[in-house]
Amino acid sequence: MAEEETKVAAEAAGAAEEQAKGKCILLVSSTPHTQAHEKHTARGRAVLQARKIVYEEVDGANEENRELRNELFAISGKRGLYPQFFIAYGGHYFFAGDWEKIESLNEMVELDEAVRSAPRADLKHEAP
Repeated sequence: MAEEETKVAAEAAGAAEEQAKGKCILLVSSTPHTQAHEKHTARGRAVLQARKIVYEEVDGANEENRELRNELFAISGKRGLYPQFFIAYGGHYFFAGDWEKIESLNEMVELDEAVRSAPRADLKHEAP
């Protein structure tokens, strides 16, 4: 009995640790209304994968996800728009953005990386 209780406690601790870390939720629809939705969803997945961001996909068209989908729509204020990106942290969901916002942030980070690695004319460089 003690071994089983230890196992249950370890699983609960692991679940609590995962919840504390937070995770990305990608709200999608398996039945996209437009080609743009389908294209943006594919590009959203690609951005997350390229940045090695672990995410969970929630299919808003699946009846089993109806309650969660409606909760996420209420948080974002954007009903029927796919894809949408959320952060699940501490038992709560936070809206990170729709595809346009995520694409913009992704481009800004890439731009930021390019700017940091480029030589700056306004800095004086002295030879050692």
